[in-house]
Amino acid sequence: MAAIWGASFPLTRSSVSAFGPAWLIEGRLVLGALALAVFCLSQRRVFAFQRNWKHFLVLGIINSAFPFLCFGYAAQTFSASLLSIFNASTPIFAGFLGAVWLKKKVSGLGWLGMAVGVSGVALIGLEGIAVKGENTLWALVACLLAPMSYNYASLYTTHYSKDVHPLDNAHGSLWVGAALLLPLAAGSPAAIRVPVFSDWAAVVTLGLLCTSFAYFLFYRLLLEMGPVKALSVTFLIPLFGVFWAWLFLGEQITQAMWMGGALVLLGSALIHGVFDKKPIGA
Repeated sequence: MAAIWGASFPLTRSSVSAFGPAWLIEGRLVLGALALAVFCLSQRRVFAFQRNWKHFLVLGIINSAFPFLCFGYAAQTFSASLLSIFNASTPIFAGFLGAVWLKKKVSGLGWLGMAVGVSGVALIGLEGIAVKGENTLWALVACLLAPMSYNYASLYTTHYSKDVHPLDNAHGSLWVGAALLLPLAAGSPAAIRVPVFSDWAAVVTLGLLCTSFAYFLFYRLLLEMGPVKALSVTFLIPLFGVFWAWLFLGEQITQAMWMGGALVLLGSALIHGVFDKKPIGA
């Protein structure tokens, strides 16, 4: 999963200028939903949409359309490597939500991890502004809102959809996300350039591999392991994201990005209880 989701950032970064963020994410959601629809038909599986549509509406917003669009918008400004490092802040927000919403007891190392992780996020945020200028503020905000949304969605799924099959969660959220995003995509400005074959290939890969297949795996992990442990996949996402971005896009990593990323991962490790017998959400 980390290798698959890590690849989504360079794929988004390389193709967002050809489609614009709204149409790129719309294509990703539609292709992901169609792939799961074909799978359900092949398995003769009944999709209980009418019974769970309110539930899918929530997931479609907070776990599909909104976070995808946030990263798509930020990909116009930040490198794929920086986006993947921002995504690694997901366990930081999971720690906060676990403590505040679920009333989980937080150890001293857990609070230290949150502080360390936030300092890492601040460092890479300042790096992004230093590289791209102060007009990147909204891109930075988008990079922070996306992991917050992912965390809320994970907690919601764990506590309010125990009776819904992981495949239905993935399937329903993608269809609803695509439907909600369509009006925004239709009214979005024209893309910067004309799409080429590699751009279309990127959209197909995002939809089939990084969305339909990965989402099915993730929803299953949520139900089997819980939100905090399932989100531990984010430990490896920046490593793969940086590697794929270096391999295919030739991106270079600055010292501030290395340091900020290390702080984020260290903070996440502290929150997950790598050095503590009582991790948050265990």
